[in-house]
Amino acid sequence: MLPTEEILVAARRALPAWGCDPASVRLIVRGENLSCAVVADDGERFVLRMHRPGYNDRIELESEVAWVRSLADAGLDVARAVPTLEGSHHITVELAGEHREIGLVSWVEGTPVSELVDEPDADLEAWYRQIGEIAARIRTHTERWEPPPWFRRRRWDADGLVGERPLWGRFWDCDLLDAATRRLLVEARREMRVRLADLEAGPGRFGLIHADLNLGNLLLDGDVMTVIDFDDAGFGFHAHELAVALQPLSGSASFETARRSLVEGYRSEHQIDEADLDLFVAMRSLMLVGWYCARPEVRTPDRLARAVGRAEAASRALLGR
Repeated sequence: MLPTEEILVAARRALPAWGCDPASVRLIVRGENLSCAVVADDGERFVLRMHRPGYNDRIELESEVAWVRSLADAGLDVARAVPTLEGSHHITVELAGEHREIGLVSWVEGTPVSELVDEPDADLEAWYRQIGEIAARIRTHTERWEPPPWFRRRRWDADGLVGERPLWGRFWDCDLLDAATRRLLVEARREMRVRLADLEAGPGRFGLIHADLNLGNLLLDGDVMTVIDFDDAGFGFHAHELAVALQPLSGSASFETARRSLVEGYRSEHQIDEADLDLFVAMRSLMLVGWYCARPEVRTPDRLARAVGRAEAASRALLGR
């Protein structure tokens, strides 16, 4: 594990590229990416993000900035990237022998919805309707937006989800699974490939999406819900966009209420096939097994067990068992 002090030294070394003389720098997220809260000497606040090596290159990161800026200009609540003094949005810094791309974004007030869903006064119906509306607005804007010619992001298509080298890992091939679970996930993957091939052939189901609208990436401040962390953004199925937000409630008593509200919010601007949504809730459950298996630095036994249990239940439902 990287020592915190090394991370903070690297962060302070990067900040002059933005003309920032920090009064304080504090590590707030230690995950795939590293995030630091920065308070400048004039009191302005930012988040400095150290991107993990090998996931997004500089062009992909600048593509993310271009899209997010266009969403902000269209009136969506998102965290804006801050340009460097030279006009780009990222610099490269060496940390523990690895080269990491570093960016700076504006600070966003709010509490992650993931920290609020279990509160006694949680308003899941209103929040999920709002998430649906946000996803619909993102789609409406993006269908009209013309990306720059150099724009490049990943594809969450059938190959990216269940191909030989899926973007989040070979969930059916994880060495942490027992033999019976592996067989079940192999069968589920086979069924997914068939269904996704049918979906790809249909119109109006695929476009540029955030791809990780999990409840931790939605910050609530009063009635304002802000979307953060576009690290996984790319071209994918619109049903995938919604399913990411819904999947954490799968198997809970609140699932149907959240599902209904999410769909109502999305249908304020776009139609969605609810069978597609159910398919991608199952898909997300499978993906998370691959994600945890490939990331020992963030998984815990409890998280992995919960992910595997949901994947097994989703696979049985998908296969009609």
